[in-house]
Amino acid sequence: MIGEQMDGFISSLIQKTEYNSLDWKPLTLFTKYDSFEREARELIILSENDFFKSILPSSSYFLEHKEGYLVLCNIFMMQNETEMHYDKLILFTKINPYIPLNDSGNFSAIQPKLEHLKLLIEHNIASNYKLPDDLYNFWRNILD
Repeated sequence: MIGEQMDGFISSLIQKTEYNSLDWKPLTLFTKYDSFEREARELIILSENDFFKSILPSSSYFLEHKEGYLVLCNIFMMQNETEMHYDKLILFTKINPYIPLNDSGNFSAIQPKLEHLKLLIEHNIASNYKLPDDLYNFWRNILD
């Protein structure tokens, strides 16, 4: 039941992100990062079979809604048996400050959709810049 709800929700996120109608931002800009990281770290350690290494904030994204937020979080893991390292995406949901963080995207079947969502977010963020013109203007502004 929750898997079907999550699948539909992520499909809708993908569609809205495709039309650039959601305000995704890099996790490195998240003002609530410290409290998010503490909660996420605890949740990952409790729910994952493999060894959690770290959150990769430079390739993770968030969006805020009312009192809550979503975080599409890229995490670095190590497989216990083989010690092989890999990245994994988890969609975290925080409804409000009073309810604990939820790892609502922790189903392996939705990994491809989360990867698609991440690519769309990165495309949308990159499309805000017109290179090389923005680069040249930035350099010029520094020298002015």
